[in-house]
Amino acid sequence: MTEQNTSTAAVPAVHAAIVRAADELRKRGIAKDRTVTAGGTFKYRGIDAVYEALSPILAEQQLAIRPSRIEVLSAGTVKTTVQGKGERVSRELRILIEYVITCATDGSSVTFQSLGEGIDSGDKATGKALSYAYKNAIFQVFCVPVVGQPDTDQEVVEIAAPVVEHDLLASAEAAANDGTKAYQDFFKGVTKEQRVALSKSGNHDRLKQIAKLADAGQGEM
Repeated sequence: MTEQNTSTAAVPAVHAAIVRAADELRKRGIAKDRTVTAGGTFKYRGIDAVYEALSPILAEQQLAIRPSRIEVLSAGTVKTTVQGKGERVSRELRILIEYVITCATDGSSVTFQSLGEGIDSGDKATGKALSYAYKNAIFQVFCVPVVGQPDTDQEVVEIAAPVVEHDLLASAEAAANDGTKAYQDFFKGVTKEQRVALSKSGNHDRLKQIAKLADAGQGEM
């Protein structure tokens, strides 16, 4: 945080104003009253809730917050699976924003930085990144307690599971049908990348169950 003091006062008014604003936010709080149920249940505080709580406090304390610099750290696309919508290509954006808080009573100000990240299958990646950066900045500068689960975007996006090659899966299933020992030997013998693909795709757990059933069947013979 960089201080810019345009007043002759020993202590810039912006510091006291930030402390008073933090005290008000401490008493009022910003409740996690939004819920996402797709892919699990999450409580989060939306950007509108932050604006609603912060706007009257900023006016009362004569504080203004504005972005002074936005730097794009990375931007690209990633293949994702959106629940209920299938597989698609989403845009991913990471940004660094520098904000300035200015106190109107004496013109003193401080600057601070915040990171934002957004991923969206439509046109909202930038908006999500900007919203996250602003919320993150407010929660830290004004020491707003974050209780419970981490913030999450309303749209739950999952990175698509890795594709397992047909020949690899067929060989793995054949080994599993021969029992646990055979499948363990097979799994140890494939490459690290193949083990990762089997595990992250969910096939590894499924094949272990098949191997256990095969063991049970062999024991009954």
